[in-house]
Amino acid sequence: MKLLRKSNNIVFEQHSLVDEMMVRYCGHQGLKKFIRGKPIRFGHKLWSLCGSSGYCFNFSLYCGKGKEQVQKAVGTRVVNKMLDIIENPSSYQIYFDNIFSNYNLFEAIKEKSCKTTGAMQNK
Repeated sequence: MKLLRKSNNIVFEQHSLVDEMMVRYCGHQGLKKFIRGKPIRFGHKLWSLCGSSGYCFNFSLYCGKGKEQVQKAVGTRVVNKMLDIIENPSSYQIYFDNIFSNYNLFEAIKEKSCKTTGAMQNK
């Protein structure tokens, strides 16, 4: 595990992952999600940037579809938001799954010179 430093003393790991996660919540609240077939079916959905050790460096609460989602694919928007806190993206390897993978995202990340690996689904 290789650690890289940012100027304001936040330590990042060279190999990081952008993914979704659920925080268990069974009460009554408008942002609560239900995802069938998941280990945590009820809760709050978060987008996260985590290192290979499992430490979460950045996260964002999913608040539903907004105006921005019409203009950009959800994968492009989420990954760009998660990577905003990294000063020198060319030093990192970022992984994500087929929820985020799309052509526009790979083009946007290519401009940042960041190394990425994304899963694609054959439809």
